[in-house]
Amino acid sequence: AAPKREYGEPDPVAPVKDEITMDDFDKIDLRVCQIVKAAEIRKSANCLKLTLDDGTGKERVIVSSIKHDYTTDELVGKKIIVLANLKSARFSGVTSEGMLLAATNNACGCQVIFVDDIVPVGTAIR
Repeated sequence: AAPKREYGEPDPVAPVKDEITMDDFDKIDLRVCQIVKAAEIRKSANCLKLTLDDGTGKERVIVSSIKHDYTTDELVGKKIIVLANLKSARFSGVTSEGMLLAATNNACGCQVIFVDDIVPVGTAIR
């Protein structure tokens, strides 16, 4: 497990962002993915490369800056929520095809949102 970290006071709570419509929300593809591989990226002090099963039959790779909060061993096999239709971007030489959902706050660091094992891979989050 990652070393025990000391946390500080909670961040101030931001105001609620501008309203969106259901049409706006329907553009977002949030889905349950399972981490099948997790690896450190040599060129990065903060990022891990996660290889995911997103239910489509094709592996998906994402890069996430969670290296200080999780070990690769504790991530493999876990189910997470991924923004699957985020435009691809390169980080530390690796193309990332999405973004995982996590709560980040000074009071808790970065906490990935994990999903119960009973939820099938590829399930849409609505």
